Amino acid sequence: MKILYPSSHWATNIGNPFFNLGAMDLLASSHSNIEIIQTDLFGAKCFDLKGRYLKNAFNYTEWFDSDIDAIVFSGPMFDKNFSDLFEPMFRVAQKRGVKIILLTTGGIEYTDDEVTHCRSVLRKYPPFILTTRDRDTYENYGDLAEHSYDGICTAWFVNDFYSGYSSGSLSPYVTSCFDITSEPSLNLRNIEIGSDNVVNSEVKHGTFQKVKRLFQTGLPSEVDGFRVIRPIHCCVKRVNRQLFFKPNSFVSQTPFGFLNLYRNTSLTVTDRLHAAVATMAFGNPARLYISSKRPKLLERVGASEVLKTVYRADNELIDLEKGKYKSWLGQVLSEFD
Repeated sequence: MKILYPSSHWATNIGNPFFNLGAMDLLASSHSNIEIIQTDLFGAKCFDLKGRYLKNAFNYTEWFDSDIDAIVFSGPMFDKNFSDLFEPMFRVAQKRGVKIILLTTGGIEYTDDEVTHCRSVLRKYPPFILTTRDRDTYENYGDLAEHSYDGICTAWFVNDFYSGYSSGSLSPYVTSCFDITSEPSLNLRNIEIGSDNVVNSEVKHGTFQKVKRLFQTGLPSEVDGFRVIRPIHCCVKRVNRQLFFKPNSFVSQTPFGFLNLYRNTSLTVTDRLHAAVATMAFGNPARLYISSKRPKLLERVGASEVLKTVYRADNELIDLEKGKYKSWLGQVLSEFD
């Protein structure tokens, strides 16, 4: 079984490969007879091309032949741009008899208009498989696929596909990842970081003054005995000084250093959803500051408390969900045999 996987762009948001690689791990561990071939999605979205320059962007993802059994797309794809971004590939797949698999999917705004638009596209190109990362997405689109499953975000699989390594000489440290809003004031003295149940937090987020605090000055390199490391999840569409104006900034266009930082961190505070997910998947506490509906994926595994306080996920529950996910997907993929 040959599966083509155009993964999301990494440099735009390094959280994307967390669920991309997790989806590949899910596929590979669900069925023994799978060849996963990686390629790239249309780059225009990554660089926000508009107007006359958009016509110059070559969409290589449209060019695949019938020797491919299925093509996989993943992530929060259901939004107002769903048709523009995905319908050209769906059209080619349908024409050539290539099955469409949509894994670990989610929405962006979850509005009636968004759902109506995306359903109109899916009716024309019904997926062979549709799995979701939150229950609302499953209820909105699950009836349109030949096989559908109320799944979880495959970023929860990071601890399965990435074993990582220890960095004891660096510890103890906390990771503070704020790409969208300003970093909060950190007070770590009364947080029980070493306990199994971290519920008390004195991390407080100040007023967002995006213009005034675009270049934050005086940020500490260490707080209450913890080194503060600052991962940057987006390294395109920014000038270099915006990437490195904070002490201990960590920037990379590959995900592995980020994953190891979250694997070994004592705590992550962040406005990046998948920074919190990866941290909790490795068994560590996190605190997430975000204003959107994308964190619905946290509800699916009972981890929404991370939006209110420093929180450690229930990894036994998550492992149970992973096992059920793999079992279901393996049974469906056996239809290819």
